[in-house]
Amino acid sequence: MPNLRRSLGAIEAFGFSLSIIAPALAMAFTTTLTAQSAGRAAPLVYLIGGIIVTIVGLSFVAFGRRVAHAGSVYAYVGSVFGSRWGFLAGWALLLTYVTLLAGATALVGNFGAAALGHAGIEGPHLWLIVAVLGAFFAVWLTWTDVLLGNNTWALSSSRRTSIRR
Repeated sequence: MPNLRRSLGAIEAFGFSLSIIAPALAMAFTTTLTAQSAGRAAPLVYLIGGIIVTIVGLSFVAFGRRVAHAGSVYAYVGSVFGSRWGFLAGWALLLTYVTLLAGATALVGNFGAAALGHAGIEGPHLWLIVAVLGAFFAVWLTWTDVLLGNNTWALSSSRRTSIRR
């Protein structure tokens, strides 16, 4: 096992904390929309969704034990149904990631425009401007602070990493 650096800065610790709380925030921000759409059936919708996500997660665990490959969905589906279906499944997953990114970016734009609206700053397409700026900020963080990702990975895979003072 390679030697890992035994330090984690404040920015890296913040990034790790944010990555842990992000799924809970996603559920908290979408609850009102789900309740508006599903009405009194919202708890049932969350229960059914949770069951489906659990089944998908268990499928990934089972395939991960059987198929040692870095190709994720492509490898798993391809090993069962053939490479053509694996190719389609891989592209479907990419489409899922793209639509998730678009939805998250729109959500950032909507929340940012609402916050600016409370501060008295309004405009016809303010949400779009905030969303684009948020997307560029996320890309900038991704490209300039790879150390954050590396340290977060090291923290999650090693018990010997400690926080730098």
